Amino acid sequence: MDVPVLDEKPPGRKPIKTAVLSTERMDEVVDHLRRAIAEGRQCYWVCPLVGESEVMDLIAAEERFKHLRATLGEDVVGLVHGQMPHVEKDAAMAAFQRGQTKVLVAKR
Repeated sequence: MDVPVLDEKPPGRKPIKTAVLSTERMDEVVDHLRRAIAEGRQCYWVCPLVGESEVMDLIAAEERFKHLRATLGEDVVGLVHGQMPHVEKDAAMAAFQRGQTKVLVAKR
């Protein structure tokens, strides 16, 4: 089996901004998301877990998805993670690629 090696960025790739913020600044982050969506932009929201953990005090992708969807709107926020059926993952990625979904919550 051949394994491709990506050693350079695709032509025309736009810069990506990454930020790590405290949950105490959640309202500020959501307001920033609203402005970005209004400008026609998209974003990924990466979480360290898929579901809740009794061991770690971290926000899981499913929980963050529910919160953002309730705050920003059902059609605005999508979810993708490795425990989803392949068909659902493909549909979530396709909706994001088409621009239908503006925020995609994912598990790191």
